[in-house]
Amino acid sequence: VIAKSFARIHWQNLANFGVLPLEFADPADYDRADQGDELVAEGLRDALRGDEITVRNATKQESYRLRHRLSDRQREVILAGGQIPRLRNR
Repeated sequence: VIAKSFARIHWQNLANFGVLPLEFADPADYDRADQGDELVAEGLRDALRGDEITVRNATKQESYRLRHRLSDRQREVILAGGQIPRLRNR
């Protein structure tokens, strides 16, 4: 999910269900992306090691910098596919 921002409880719930909450590093980029644009994030698993991820808008040939506020534990949960799969695999 990509948004301008998230309420704290919402992005934590997304992470617990294995959904990656991403925010535009530049809020103006939100207005440049339109409904129906194809956004491509390559190498996402490796990109999660850092705090910023680049997504390419294949429709408009643009790129946007995204960020996340995930802790190391939350990154682990996301990579496992959610809290339940993470606990099941332990």
